Amino acid sequence: MKLKLIIFIISFVVTSCNGQKEYTIMTTEKFDVEAHVKRFEESPEDENGDVLILEDSTKIRQSLSATGGASEIITPPKPAFYKIRKKYFKSTYTLELKGNTVGGMSIGIWQFFDEKGKLRKEVNEDEKLDGHDYHKALEFLEKENWITIETGQGRERFSLDYEKDVWYITIMSRPWNGNFETYYEVDANTLKILKKTETQLGDE
Repeated sequence: MKLKLIIFIISFVVTSCNGQKEYTIMTTEKFDVEAHVKRFEESPEDENGDVLILEDSTKIRQSLSATGGASEIITPPKPAFYKIRKKYFKSTYTLELKGNTVGGMSIGIWQFFDEKGKLRKEVNEDEKLDGHDYHKALEFLEKENWITIETGQGRERFSLDYEKDVWYITIMSRPWNGNFETYYEVDANTLKILKKTETQLGDE
């Protein structure tokens, strides 16, 4: 009995120290280089040549680099406030990573794949929020009349970050009399404004 217990303990320790979580998920997703190049060659003068717009209004902004592989930023139809970001390996153009962002801040589960398409790691970006919900930051922005959650209005105009119970929010606005940047630091527990600044930028 003691021998079995010792073997079990040794086995548990070796497994815990040695191994990371094994994933069985595979992906065959690949960036279509030929289609991207062809579309760009057909309309080189079109500044939106790297943007695909699907029937449901989903917008896919693609980027292809000889040195850095390919990437995509997918914007779902309104009222969604999140974007999907994808990056592809330079060597194979297979999917390297994907995840969601809100206001440029990573949220939810991000997945990382190897060059053969096997999932090698998952990272829960929500864990860095210390139990806070980014929807509360959106509610704050709506209360300040910067966005409308129900319609998706204003979803492109702000950036969002978080650290130690504080939301850091920057909003870009373009009134007729010039460009303004409004910056907030907001208590994530109470949604009270800790700091607010407004800066007028140079005219376009």
